[in-house]
Amino acid sequence: MHQTLINITRNMTRFFILILVSMMPSLAFSQKSLDVFVNMPDTLCEYLDKNERQAMVTEAISNKDEGINNKLNGVSSILWFTNDCALIRLSQSSTLQLRLLPTTDSTSIVCLINTVSAPAAESVVRFYDSEWNLLKDKIALPENDKILSYFTHRPDSITEERYAELLTYIDPIMVSAEFSREEPVIHFDLSLPMLNADDRKQVNEIILQRNFKWDGKIFNEY
Repeated sequence: MHQTLINITRNMTRFFILILVSMMPSLAFSQKSLDVFVNMPDTLCEYLDKNERQAMVTEAISNKDEGINNKLNGVSSILWFTNDCALIRLSQSSTLQLRLLPTTDSTSIVCLINTVSAPAAESVVRFYDSEWNLLKDKIALPENDKILSYFTHRPDSITEERYAELLTYIDPIMVSAEFSREEPVIHFDLSLPMLNADDRKQVNEIILQRNFKWDGKIFNEY
């Protein structure tokens, strides 16, 4: 009986070791985006130094969401993360999105989306190589004077006069960007100023979301 219990214990120990070993690669890989966040230059994340970013990662991995105090006396936290993407709340009005993008030469580049909401959201998208050198844009958005026409259209239910009037409500013109959580896709939207409910409903009817997917070299609209 005693020997049987020993054998059962040994078998259970081996079983749990196998489970832990099988989990280790996925756990390590799931932290890759967070490793990039920790090791990014402080100049790209002015609210937080490396030690503070590491503390945030420790919290995120342990499923804690208390956040940490940043240099602006606010609270910063990691809202969610995946293998190659993360969303970080820097302050009450700003976020940082990070995604690792595989390239055709088996390396990766980093795409950062900084968004400030005050209260309408406006984003800046930038690309960096593995040494944090700034790269040229990998998304072909139109020039500023064509942004409004690019992100809007007139449905048949709205007259040309009303459409022209609704366009004047979109002022200032600001664009927000957001990563897809599941795939290397960026969604772009026009941000809306303060409007009454009826105007906002009709303005939303003329707005087009623009979506771009990474192909290993650039983001292509689809």
